[in-house]
Amino acid sequence: MMDNLMNRPRLMRVALLLTISLGFGLSTASIMGIGASGKDGISPGGIQPFTPHAPITIDGNAQLDAFPDKTGNGTPELPYIIQDLVIDAGLASSPISISHTNKSLVISNCTLTRSKSPGSAGIDLLYSHHVNITGCIIIDNYFGILLECSTYISIVSNAIKNNPAIGIALSSSHNNTIAGNEICFNFGGIALAGSNDNVAVHNNVSYQESVGIALTDMSDNNEVYQNTVRHNRGGNIVDTSGGVNYIHDNDIDGPVPIELVLIILVIIIAAVAIVIVVITNRRKGSNKT
Repeated sequence: MMDNLMNRPRLMRVALLLTISLGFGLSTASIMGIGASGKDGISPGGIQPFTPHAPITIDGNAQLDAFPDKTGNGTPELPYIIQDLVIDAGLASSPISISHTNKSLVISNCTLTRSKSPGSAGIDLLYSHHVNITGCIIIDNYFGILLECSTYISIVSNAIKNNPAIGIALSSSHNNTIAGNEICFNFGGIALAGSNDNVAVHNNVSYQESVGIALTDMSDNNEVYQNTVRHNRGGNIVDTSGGVNYIHDNDIDGPVPIELVLIILVIIIAAVAIVIVVITNRRKGSNKT
């Protein structure tokens, strides 16, 4: 694992940058957004039958060509398709790791889980281009989806949840589309570091431990619009990039107030107490008769 990280010097810097920006960026951040309606969420469909599969690691077009469990020929008209797989990484490396490819590829309707090594991800793309990730369930990894130095990636209609780092993280990655995803209950939702000309639209980015959507490290000319970004503890949309980004027409709500949580707990406890008293009184009445 250490050798793998040493071969990717930007990864730890970006992971640290994203963590710092999401955890502490609010002191200098501009939290942005204009109330409007976004997309409430998605339910990836067509995900059966599942086929268990070992983690996939591909480096270069030749290895992608040779990978047996796919269809297509890698052209835009007939892209390679990897679909309907269940990959449990067993707390080790990424379920799907692809680097140095530029052939057209679709990753569809896969369930990817348990990549817990720091820096790993449900789907990890490095110097890769022309990949479409759609309809996948990406849960309980370190990162959900991690793009480094990758372009023309479409991340559409996936469920990305319970990842202890970032749901979707882009580092030095440009001209990508993030659309219609449900990104909930991660440490952070979407983070762009040094990434330009990307679009994030119609995503549900809610209930993160930190920031919903963060732009850092001179990310420029990105458009973030018509997303539902609610109840994220560190803020909803934070832009500390120093670049010029277009953030508009998002459905914004505040973090879940601790006071509200306490009120709800008090109400629940009171309701339970009332039920207990009622049941006790009924039993006493029954015993008297």
